[in-house]
Amino acid sequence: METAAAQMQRAKRRYTAFLRERANLALSGKSDPLTEDEIGKLEKEYPELVRVVSEGGESAINCKSSPPLPAKDSCGEARAITHNAAPNSIPSFSAPAVQLSSKARLRKSAPPLLLMQTRPLPNSLPRSLSADALQRHSRSVHASPANENNYSMMMFALQLFNERHQKSMMTRLSVVATALLSVAAALAHCTVVDPASTPGSLLSPSLLTLLVHANVLCGVYVRGRRRFTAPMLIVYAVLDIIPSLGLGIVFYNLGLIALESYGFRRASSAC
Repeated sequence: METAAAQMQRAKRRYTAFLRERANLALSGKSDPLTEDEIGKLEKEYPELVRVVSEGGESAINCKSSPPLPAKDSCGEARAITHNAAPNSIPSFSAPAVQLSSKARLRKSAPPLLLMQTRPLPNSLPRSLSADALQRHSRSVHASPANENNYSMMMFALQLFNERHQKSMMTRLSVVATALLSVAAALAHCTVVDPASTPGSLLSPSLLTLLVHANVLCGVYVRGRRRFTAPMLIVYAVLDIIPSLGLGIVFYNLGLIALESYGFRRASSAC
């Protein structure tokens, strides 16, 4: 059987624990009806608890309501002395009392600052836009026609600049073939075919030069060396086709002059 002193000591510990729990709840602006009921029951069963606890003053209450420190505060030393004084006394609690004491230990293990109710911070982020608003915003900022046109023109200019500095597809063999075909066309016009006729017009130096360039482009396409793009074709036409057409006309006229000096005459005055 437990002595009255042990029961009184156990009731005092429970009473101070409930007082500290009520103080923590008061700091956070809350209240627990179970805690109030247990405090009322202990005060009715042991009226001297109010006098014993009040004798300790505010220091005892503060000590009980503060978070427990490991083996350094006076409250912990007092509990250790009490357990050493009565090692054989095993407190017997009912099931609800054990549950309440475990809840009280969990609540008193947390610092009071964590139990305080904090106000929610104001949301500084803007409200999420709808799908239509996002599409309108993206079209107005990133997909405007002016920006698209400027970007396309800039990329086209960069591709032209890049193709300008690429190696020319017009080789020396193509240049020699253009010159020889132009001289052959002049010889055919002076000896075999009338330049004004349909077969003679098909043997013009310009058409033969275009056939040479078509052969060059077909070779590039078959070998797969370069990919055909609009900037590449523009650069090829300006830097290769147009100069070679002029070169073919020059060699054609030179061939006519050379053949006329040897006594050959064109079948017609039209070239």
